Amino acid sequence: MAVTHRGFSVIRQVLQRWKGYIRSWQDWQANPSKYVDAPKIPNYKHKIKGRFPIVVYNVYQGCPTMDQPSLVQGMCQLFESLFEGDVNDSIGKVRKLVEAMIIPRNNGSYLLKFTYEVQEPTTRSTQVIAGIDLGVNNLVALTTNSSTIRPLLVNGKPLKSLNRLFNRKRDLIGSYQSESQPSRRLGGITSKYHNRVDNYLHQTSSIVINYLKSNGIKTLVVGKNDEWEKETRMGISKRHNFMPIPYSRLIGMLEHKCRLAQIELITVNEAYTSKCSAWDFEPIAKHQKYLGERVHRGLFRSANGQVINADLNSSLNIIRMYSSEALTAERIGSCGVQPLKVNPLARVKQI
Repeated sequence: MAVTHRGFSVIRQVLQRWKGYIRSWQDWQANPSKYVDAPKIPNYKHKIKGRFPIVVYNVYQGCPTMDQPSLVQGMCQLFESLFEGDVNDSIGKVRKLVEAMIIPRNNGSYLLKFTYEVQEPTTRSTQVIAGIDLGVNNLVALTTNSSTIRPLLVNGKPLKSLNRLFNRKRDLIGSYQSESQPSRRLGGITSKYHNRVDNYLHQTSSIVINYLKSNGIKTLVVGKNDEWEKETRMGISKRHNFMPIPYSRLIGMLEHKCRLAQIELITVNEAYTSKCSAWDFEPIAKHQKYLGERVHRGLFRSANGQVINADLNSSLNIIRMYSSEALTAERIGSCGVQPLKVNPLARVKQI
C-alpha cells in the first residue's frame, strides 16, 4: 500500500509540472513579451543524478509512506528528533499537518517541506492603502495614505553585502574551475547563499505583514518592473549589488503571506515613480523637466523645497499609480516625519 501511495504522489507531482507548462504555454501565446523564450516542455530526470521528491508523511496515508520497517522507524525518529515529539503538536495547535516531503538537492543536501492547514483569520476592513518601493540600500520602503501611520524602511545593506561576497567567491572559484567539472565548493557556498537570502527575505516579508496587520491595512500595492534583470544599465560593481537580489521571490512571499492574512496585494508598474514628485502631485509620466529632484544621500526635494526620503517618494507614487484619489495634501504629511527603520537581522520588538 505504501508503494502505491508513493506512486500516486509522484504522479501528482508530474501532473502539476504538466499543468504548469500548459498554463505557461497558453500565457506565452497570449503575451509573448512577458517571456524571454518559449516555455520548455517538462523533461526526464538524469538517469544517474536525477532524484525525485518523495512524500514521507500524509495525513490521509499515515507517517511515513514507506514499506520497509527500518525506514519507517528511522523516518519517525527523524521527525521526532527535529520537532521534539509529535509532528502535529510541534507545528502548532492551530495548524494541521497535511503532508511532509523530502526534496533532494544537487549539492547532496535535502530540503524538508511541510504542507499544513491554517484557519483564516478574521480582520477588520479599512480604507488605508500601503505602497511598497523595492530597492537596494532600502530593500522595502513602505508608506500609507494615512497621516497617523509612520513610514517603514527595511534595511537592504546586509543583503547587498551578501550578494557582493557571494559574487566575488563565485568568480574566484570559476577562475580556476573547469566548466565541465562540477565544483563541490561552489555548490556549498551557493546553497549557503540561497539559504541566507531566503531567510532574509522571509524575515523582511514577515516584518511587512506584521506592520500591515498591526495598523489594520488591507490593501498593499507593490511596484514591480519586469525589466529589472534584462535592461538594467549599471557598472560592474553596482550590478553585483542589484542583479542577484530576487525581488520576484520577495513579492511571491508577500503574496503568500498576504493571502493568509486576508490582505489584497496588487502589483503596478513602477516606471517614473522615482522621478516624479509625489509631494507636488506631479503626473506620473515622462517629462522634459520634473518638478522635483534627487539630492545627496538618497533624499528627494519637491518643488516647494520639502525634502523627504527618495524611496518614500517612490512609494507614495506607487500608491498614486493604483489610485489617484488615495492621497490628499493632508494624508501625505506623514512622510515628513522620521520613518521607522528596521533591520531584519537585528532583534527588534514586535511591531
